[in-house]
Amino acid sequence: MRRIPFSWFGFGCALVLLAAADRAALFQGEQFAFRDAAHYYSPLDQRVAQEWNAGRWPLWDPWQNGGQPLLGSPTAAVFYPGKLLYLTFSASWAPRLYVVAHTVLAWLGMYRLARALGVSPVGAGLAGLSYGFGTPVLLLYSNPIYLVGAAWLPFGLCAVDGIVRQGRPWAWLELAVVLSLQVLGGDPQAAYLTVLSGLGYLALTSWRERLRLFLGGGRGLLLASALVGFWIVATLVGAWSRRSIGGWINPIWIPAAAAWAGGVGWWLWTWRIARADRSAAGESSDRGPSRLLQLAGAAGLALLVSAVQIVPTAEFTAASNRTGESSALAFTKFSVEPWRLVECLWPSVFGLWLPENQSWIQAIPPHNDRQLWHHSLYVGGLTLLLGLGAVGLRRGPPWRAWLTAIVVVGLAAGFGRFASPLWWVRAIPGAGAMLGAHDPLYSMPRIDGFVDDGYGSVSTLLAAAFPGYGFFRYPSKLFTFSAAAWAVLAGVGWDEATAGRDRRLTRRCVVALALSVGALALALLFRHQAVAVLTGRIPGNALSGPADPRGAWIETQRALAHAAVVLALGLVLARWGPRRPRLAGALALLVTTADLGAANGRLVWTAPNTIFDATPEVAARIAAAERSQPAAGPFRIHRLPLWHPERFLAASSPDRLSELTAWERGTLQGLYGLPLGLERTVHAGVLELDDHLLNFHPRLLPAHGAAVKALGVTPDHPVLVAPRRSFDLWGTRYFIMPVKQDGWNTEARGYASFVPNTELIAPAAAALAKTPGGRSGWAKRQDWQLLRNNDAYPRAWIVHHARIVAPATDPDSRTRLVDEIAYANDFFWSEPGRRVADPRTMAWIETNDRKALQGVLGPKPPGSTESVTVTRDEPLRVELDARLTSPGLVILAATHYPGWRLTIDGRAAPILRANRTMRGAAVATGRHKLVFVYDPWSFRIGLAASAVGLALLPALATIQVVRRRNFRSQTGTPEADAPAPALAPAEDADPRR
Repeated sequence: MRRIPFSWFGFGCALVLLAAADRAALFQGEQFAFRDAAHYYSPLDQRVAQEWNAGRWPLWDPWQNGGQPLLGSPTAAVFYPGKLLYLTFSASWAPRLYVVAHTVLAWLGMYRLARALGVSPVGAGLAGLSYGFGTPVLLLYSNPIYLVGAAWLPFGLCAVDGIVRQGRPWAWLELAVVLSLQVLGGDPQAAYLTVLSGLGYLALTSWRERLRLFLGGGRGLLLASALVGFWIVATLVGAWSRRSIGGWINPIWIPAAAAWAGGVGWWLWTWRIARADRSAAGESSDRGPSRLLQLAGAAGLALLVSAVQIVPTAEFTAASNRTGESSALAFTKFSVEPWRLVECLWPSVFGLWLPENQSWIQAIPPHNDRQLWHHSLYVGGLTLLLGLGAVGLRRGPPWRAWLTAIVVVGLAAGFGRFASPLWWVRAIPGAGAMLGAHDPLYSMPRIDGFVDDGYGSVSTLLAAAFPGYGFFRYPSKLFTFSAAAWAVLAGVGWDEATAGRDRRLTRRCVVALALSVGALALALLFRHQAVAVLTGRIPGNALSGPADPRGAWIETQRALAHAAVVLALGLVLARWGPRRPRLAGALALLVTTADLGAANGRLVWTAPNTIFDATPEVAARIAAAERSQPAAGPFRIHRLPLWHPERFLAASSPDRLSELTAWERGTLQGLYGLPLGLERTVHAGVLELDDHLLNFHPRLLPAHGAAVKALGVTPDHPVLVAPRRSFDLWGTRYFIMPVKQDGWNTEARGYASFVPNTELIAPAAAALAKTPGGRSGWAKRQDWQLLRNNDAYPRAWIVHHARIVAPATDPDSRTRLVDEIAYANDFFWSEPGRRVADPRTMAWIETNDRKALQGVLGPKPPGSTESVTVTRDEPLRVELDARLTSPGLVILAATHYPGWRLTIDGRAAPILRANRTMRGAAVATGRHKLVFVYDPWSFRIGLAASAVGLALLPALATIQVVRRRNFRSQTGTPEADAPAPALAPAEDADPRR
């Protein structure tokens, strides 16, 4: 009977794991519900599909922030081929199939990478399972764009190896395709790092022998110690100088500059010596420059193919709120604490904070907020031990050192601020006087002048060394690269163990098993004492409720027991591997499948799809209010960010994800209103226009006068005051706010500015009445209210008077102009003696061409017979019908942005920058038709470049085929640079595999 190939057996195990991890999504009618998957990506992808189905290019998003680029937002991934699923399947199935397809793709890519490096089918299967279903990749279902980058990453690394080591002629084209897909899929950081890893691989293969000679005899340890010491001193001196002496010295760039100079110098030196060696040996050429050229060619071709995404994104980013965050100092959110590496051995050993608050990680000092990118770092117990046997910089083929370096750098960068010497020194009592205390909680900005905790971290050095890297956020994402490299090393470790070359695997299994069993015994023996210590030290969670120390400790015991079972089985496999490799291989795949399924499958959190199919309650209330009292034209809504009802904090529930999803969708949190066509005045998501956000920045002001009594606070009590007039100007007709206010001074509950001159739409006023116990039952259970704003401006209006100012370019002038427009001397923001302007009768126009407005402006107010009506309101086209009795300005409350063009009665006209970020037009007397059309050059240029790139791909592939055939026909032999075996013959010699 024919034996089943291990490749098919491994793929079958992957399918079993997929069915176990995503069973709720595939078979139980549920939807991925955790974090951004539910409230951000799913609505956004639906909106993009709606634009395609409407026959429009998905270029502009009028539903967020007064209008902003849709194509220019990389998270929309408008032109990614995988988004065809959203055009083929229903809105219910498309998000699920999108995640499942890329999880399978991650397994396939890792299997291919491992096989290309000479790993056996069993080792490659183990690598695929570890990568595709380890938490660094599996849990990216909550951020699908990063799942796309992770899915294509192994293919990219395989192509890099094909260029650098194998010299495959096709490899650079493969790499170009992979990089393009990563960029188009919304994860340019993965593409960027893939190219950097290729450059590192090329440098490593060029320098490896020289490094062995140069760093031998203890010189390597001495050099490493000197570099670490320099790094620590430079970081601490820089942190001190930035505040103490005005920042005249900032040594963050010094290590980066030194690394670049040293690297280039080392390359030139080794290249010269290697060239002399080749001349002496009679070799004709150096392949290093040609490999570098292929890497550069792949990157260049990828830029060309994905230009339709890159060019609009570059234009958007230049005007976005990220322009002031070019340093990695601002991007250390979601850093991973180094001590969490124990989760690689013991899955979720600190417990889980969802669906119930059964985690004790917040009890570990220092007691601050922990932003968890992943709930666990587990990639499989057997995988961990196998990888330890294969890591190394000096032994084995060059790609093994390359993968080891990726693991180390990925971990160090993934630690984020915790990899900075400054963070550790600040933990020393008394250090805060010179270097400052740790960063404020909840990512609040520092106001003491000291640098952030992440100053001098590996992430910061990467940002200083490589242009553009600082625009990427969240260091935790680099764990994906470490996971990919470790998975391959684990496959290599299996092959070495079964070949009898890794005799330490048994020892590692015994040590890890002893640690697990001993820790489990202690956890059981002292469980009552541990629960007593944790009681009162774990804070409640606004989502998952009060702390459950007993449940958290049970999770710890579960993790230790799980590891003990897996390690015991691993010990058996370590003994059987060399003697019965086929049986041991099959068992290893089964054990890893069961291991990852039990440990990680329960971390994929879903909610019933019926929640997503239902109309959100707030949206239904708005629709009902509009039916009874319709608006005169388009309008916007504003929802305060990120608050949750008290009941979630007061009590836990095993069904919390469903409850949470239903409440968030019902109150239109995130982008839930996007597919419904509800426009948000301001929403801080991933990328926003900085000028627009500036209009709505709140400020803490002391309560005074009538506000003290109205709010029930003491005089001078700090109140968070939003610029209410800005919201009125942008046509905010409805406010969605909490009922509970908690002192009126937090971003989530500081809604005092939105109360005056509004009317309650929902719930009924009786529901908000306080009970004898204090707060109303509605405030505890639902905690939301819907108000209609009676001061909302229309979408467009006419003025005849304007203040003409030079374009505001620096931050101070922009802020002064915004304050002048927004100041209304209202209930909460009042400054005696300050002049109040009226935007209903005048506009602020930023231009250097005053003559263009001659004859248009005058002192008269808008006439009663003058009007402007929005007759067509589409994403790419807005039409207005204006009637003026004298020349004036038509103001459209929509974002002023490059690419918009205006015609008045069919003739081109300039669009004026009005009221800081709105569109204005100078219109003559009479009735006129104004047509605004979005037709950006960035899209045209990007589309043309991508068309050229797509045409070049088959052309270059055809040329490569012809060259190969001509070479073979002329010489009768394979190409000189045909792939070399990945492993030494001795490593492939075992026929039993």
